[in-house]
Amino acid sequence: MLRYQEAQQLQTLIQQEAPKVEVRILSEVGQPDYYCLAIYLYGQPRFVVRSLDQWNQRKKMLKS
Repeated sequence: MLRYQEAQQLQTLIQQEAPKVEVRILSEVGQPDYYCLAIYLYGQPRFVVRSLDQWNQRKKMLKS
């Protein structure tokens, strides 16, 4: 799980690596101090990312 500042940093990284996606920071359900990133492609939700490792796995899906 990410704190808000970590979520912002990961959001910036994702936007640099994949400029076609939209990244939204969302609060974790039941965990108001933690956040996740919702990744959208062409306005459609694709997946949720909670760590850099998850992003590295998921970005491979965007390329296929």
